[in-house]
Amino acid sequence: MAATVGGTVAQLLLGQGLTVLGREAERAPRSASPRPDWPDAQLVEAFRGTGCSEAYEILVRRHQSRVFRLILASLGPGHAAEAEEIAQEVFAAVFLRLSSLRQGESFESWLNQMAYRKAVDHRRTPRFHRPHEGEEALARLPAGDRQADPLERLAREQEGRLLATAIEGLAEPQPAILRLHYWLGWSVEAIANAIDVPAGTVKSHLFRARQRLHAALSHTRSAG
Repeated sequence: MAATVGGTVAQLLLGQGLTVLGREAERAPRSASPRPDWPDAQLVEAFRGTGCSEAYEILVRRHQSRVFRLILASLGPGHAAEAEEIAQEVFAAVFLRLSSLRQGESFESWLNQMAYRKAVDHRRTPRFHRPHEGEEALARLPAGDRQADPLERLAREQEGRLLATAIEGLAEPQPAILRLHYWLGWSVEAIANAIDVPAGTVKSHLFRARQRLHAALSHTRSAG
């Protein structure tokens, strides 16, 4: 009888324990799956806290287009394939280094700075070269441009080549700043965050770069 009572008590306690534990588990907060509408900071914490791959993938999808354009603007026209490779390297580095992001620091600014530094480093490597645009560039023109007045088209192409050459002759980081501002329409503040300099420095670079481009183009035109 005692054994039976003991067994009954044990069963009751076990059942009660399972019930209590089950209720507590239901009350405990569950980590929700990351959603595309989560802000960067929440996705970063989800990835750093549990290594959640979904959070990382959302961050990549959200920022990959802008990172590619930033890198291409830093490298210059004709380097789309290299920009794509560097963008992949950037997001691989994000996966490995996200723990180094300081609490409260903007993920977007941190990512932009990393992408810009990698682009600048690539420009300094021996394998970086300026692309050559030959006759194949004409074949890629829209049909409307190919049907335009040949002299007018030639003048536009010559102006474009002169401008590209003049921009490449500028000191860093002026080429990248010009392209980010005029190609992508980035504000002075956004550029300052990306290249990690004060906004006043970006404004000075823009002013000096425009002056030098104007002087270079004026000299080339007068010489021609």
